[in-house]
Amino acid sequence: MPLFPRKISMDFYDRVKQLAKQVKNQTVQEFVMSLDMSRESYYTMKKSGNLPRADDAVKIARALAVSVEYLVTGDKQGSAGPAERIQDLALQILKEASRLQ
Repeated sequence: MPLFPRKISMDFYDRVKQLAKQVKNQTVQEFVMSLDMSRESYYTMKKSGNLPRADDAVKIARALAVSVEYLVTGDKQGSAGPAERIQDLALQILKEASRLQ
């Protein structure tokens, strides 16, 4: 029996599919193969309702510029993409520069 309920794991795969199309302009199959993951094992996990191993989930999340938490739960907190991360860093630098003046 899967560790997580099927609905959560299915949402994970739905998010991967959606983001692969939006971010990479690839099908899930193309995306998975671009990560050097086995297409068969990916679809076996999806069909069985299991989430991928932690290292594979991290690889997927990094390639899609989101957090593993977002892929699993849909919670956008902590899933800032590169643009948001750069903006946050720029704000931190400006605050620190103001403090030093």
